[in-house]
Amino acid sequence: MTATNGTNGHTNGATAKQSKGNIGVFTNPKHDLWINGAEPSLEKVNSGEGLAVGEVTVAIRSTGICGRIKTLPTPGEKD
Repeated sequence: MTATNGTNGHTNGATAKQSKGNIGVFTNPKHDLWINGAEPSLEKVNSGEGLAVGEVTVAIRSTGICGRIKTLPTPGEKD
């Protein structure tokens, strides 16, 4: 995997090493949550296995929680 500059996809020539496998958070109708391995595996992503001509893998990085956390105003402040 080649490292990009994160803006326009140009590479800097360095090779990024990924040490964690692909994991997912799963749920069921009872609202149980669990973490387990997800597809595609890291090996499949790195090898390009399963990609047809013209297809690419998109890596998404995300932090935090989706949504807005509403806090109560300090007394005397407007909401």
